[in-house]
Amino acid sequence: MRIASQRSMLLAICGFFCACAYPIVPFRAQEPLKEEPPKESKGQNAVELCTIDLTAEIASPQGRRLRMRLITLEPGGIVAVHGHQDRPTLMHVTNGTLLSHWAGKADRTPRPGDCVAEGKDITQHWI
Repeated sequence: MRIASQRSMLLAICGFFCACAYPIVPFRAQEPLKEEPPKESKGQNAVELCTIDLTAEIASPQGRRLRMRLITLEPGGIVAVHGHQDRPTLMHVTNGTLLSHWAGKADRTPRPGDCVAEGKDITQHWI
């Protein structure tokens, strides 16, 4: 992806149960709630941005994990050619403008608010 003029940020939920080795940060223990938890939600708005059907994406989730990353690309940043075989990704652009080159498909320019699903048939690079 090419960054137009400013730093671009995106949230990527990637590598469905990814087998990558990243440190796991434990949650801090907190005092138990002394009151009953709420039975109904309020002031919440959940919008499904995009989906990917995992049925045909991976053979087994055994030994794999789901991760979410915040990826920041500085102006002129480059991400080398890569694919998403066995590690489908949902990407949500939070800031900046990107140019994504997908093999065999038209270039894409996701912008803030856009969500992109990248499955096993996607090979791409960002320049």
